[in-house]
Amino acid sequence: MEEQRISNFASYNANMKKSLMDKIYFIDKTEATVFVDFGCSDGELIKFMNALFPEYTYIGYDISERMIEAAHINIAGKDNVNLPKNIHLYSEWNALEKFLNENYINSKKAIILNSVIHEVYSYSTLLAIDTFWDVVFGGKFEYVVIRDMLPSMSINKKSNINDIAKVRRKANKSHLSDYENHWGSINENKNLIHFLLKYRWIENWDREVKENYFPIYVENFMEHITDKYVIDYYEEFILPYTKRQILKDFDIELKDNTHIKCILRLNKYQCPPPAVSMPDARNCRRS
Repeated sequence: MEEQRISNFASYNANMKKSLMDKIYFIDKTEATVFVDFGCSDGELIKFMNALFPEYTYIGYDISERMIEAAHINIAGKDNVNLPKNIHLYSEWNALEKFLNENYINSKKAIILNSVIHEVYSYSTLLAIDTFWDVVFGGKFEYVVIRDMLPSMSINKKSNINDIAKVRRKANKSHLSDYENHWGSINENKNLIHFLLKYRWIENWDREVKENYFPIYVENFMEHITDKYVIDYYEEFILPYTKRQILKDFDIELKDNTHIKCILRLNKYQCPPPAVSMPDARNCRRS
């Protein structure tokens, strides 16, 4: 079960709450009035957005029923208190899609993918990954909003020798050994940066060390965008907090972009396509 992979939910969700303002970068860049948070975790993003923009409709989706329960409590205050009328939570994609079709077929909808893509690739079958992209780019959403770890292929090069020495000298030796046994030597730049994005997640280290933060490159992501969508906004960046922390802990200035923000807009109005059933709930997830 997915819950067993995360040993410390409190720490896990606390880390996911950081940079909430940055996570809603899209709010003034779309005309959507219905937002589907794919992989809503404990609902903190929905709670935050609703406090600022209560006029919109928010729908949280997470395959983990435990996360949906946590989201309900986080948003409503208690598990036996009803959610606000503009907020809905689902752990079954088909039920969510039916709800959208019955209530918001003519509304402009956005699907939010915050730190989702790398999780889907880390925990899904190939069939589930294909189904995920079919859902995302099937045309049911006027906007697809992405914020995730997607480096360019240019990350593939040899590491700076001084950066290697600093990490070997200052990193937790056991964690670095675990990492290199799983992913390979930090002499490769991609592996070095991958480790520098992981080393702080010590509470859930057994899980985090095995999770692939860079399963695909931004170039691979571009290949999945169908002709139904055009890119309205695009940015490659490094998380400012992460960059500062790595500089503080290792005296290394991260220069390779590790994340993207991307907003895709439906090219033109189309009749709603047929529903795409999500695979078994345990086949794809997000934090």
